[in-house]
Amino acid sequence: MAYPPPPRHTTWLRTGVSAFTREEWAALVRLPGQVVVAVAYTETVPPKTVAQGLAGLAAVAAGRGSASALVRQVVAAIYTEEPGLTGVATAEGTAAGVAALAASARTAAGVLARHTGRADVDAYLGWLESIVSRTCQGRPGWSWLSGRFRCSGRPVGGTAERALLAALRAAFGR
Repeated sequence: MAYPPPPRHTTWLRTGVSAFTREEWAALVRLPGQVVVAVAYTETVPPKTVAQGLAGLAAVAAGRGSASALVRQVVAAIYTEEPGLTGVATAEGTAAGVAALAASARTAAGVLARHTGRADVDAYLGWLESIVSRTCQGRPGWSWLSGRFRCSGRPVGGTAERALLAALRAAFGR
């Protein structure tokens, strides 16, 4: 038997971290997929490959190993595929994609600021940054060296990928 959705402004999910409305939780669950799509559709050379898309999905799944309970719960929600939570991310081109990602990131940052502490905000942002890096490089590993993300010693992507990282960091006040 299907249950009707809860009223708009009531607690929908109570995690070990905090309580979220359905809309708030959906904002947190959708953003990682939007990050993968935004990176996949930025203008880079060489063009994106299936391997890079798979690397992005692996980066999302890697959140299961996060020290943050919030990140682990978001990953679990992504893989439960509850209708209305994950949605479908669309590609909008580089400038529009960065703007749309920034708006979604600001929404998620606001939700986290209201409901969690700095440690969870930092863990969630760090996870998103790793998704950008791993998707952009199409490889499983990433690192932060000399103020830039690097994979196998190469800087992450081009201008568009750096714009995505900057948009994410700005949305989270970093």
